[in-house]
Amino acid sequence: MSDNVNNSNNDNCAIEQTVDIVNDSAQTITAEVVNIKEGGAGKICGTTVNIKDGGAGIIQGENVNIKDGGAFAVFAQDVKMEDAGVGLLCAKNVSGEVFALFDVKGVALFLVAISIAIILHRYLKENQ
Repeated sequence: MSDNVNNSNNDNCAIEQTVDIVNDSAQTITAEVVNIKEGGAGKICGTTVNIKDGGAGIIQGENVNIKDGGAFAVFAQDVKMEDAGVGLLCAKNVSGEVFALFDVKGVALFLVAISIAIILHRYLKENQ
């Protein structure tokens, strides 16, 4: 397992030009283009991220493409998925077959529902 692909501790997303990981894993990847095939990464920061038959913990990028894989959290402008799953999805444009446990709209609706339930519970408790 590679500890750090770029050996850098800053959060700039343009250090390496292209990083390819095949049948391997990395803790942190920071590059313009990240290609992962049958591998994984803990954190990916890149302009374009392509994952096929792999996964990642957190993906931060502009264009994210995941095929037959998954991620814990994706923060991106454009996300395209095919047979993929994500725990938390925060994206401007989403296309393909997407399964997201929580997306930004879903989280907002969930928080509104919890707030209403708390207010209603307090009201009913005071007016018994």
